[in-house]
Amino acid sequence: MCLSHQTDFGWHLTIKSFVELSKLLLQEPGVSFLLSEKFSQDPVEEHFARHRRAGGCNENPTLAQFQQQEVALGVIKSDLISDLRGNTQGRPDNRLPIDVNDQRLPRKRSNNRR
Repeated sequence: MCLSHQTDFGWHLTIKSFVELSKLLLQEPGVSFLLSEKFSQDPVEEHFARHRRAGGCNENPTLAQFQQQEVALGVIKSDLISDLRGNTQGRPDNRLPIDVNDQRLPRKRSNNRR
């Protein structure tokens, strides 16, 4: 079993980049160690996954469509929606914008009398 040329190149590029970045960061005042587990592109991948989901079947959005989605995703992640009424409650320590629980909402009485 052998690695493909592309995979081998990717490993070499990643390792060389990490070594160079480590050298640079360790020269900064107050930096005595690095945690490699903190170097992750998962948040970036998650952000673009949101864009793909928002685009539906449109796999080639224009710049204007991408910008519109970016604004919409920014509003969704902001505190602007925390004022909506429902079974959510703002957190006083602001770590997360909302708490979601699985409590049932009270039923509204029907005005229809039969």
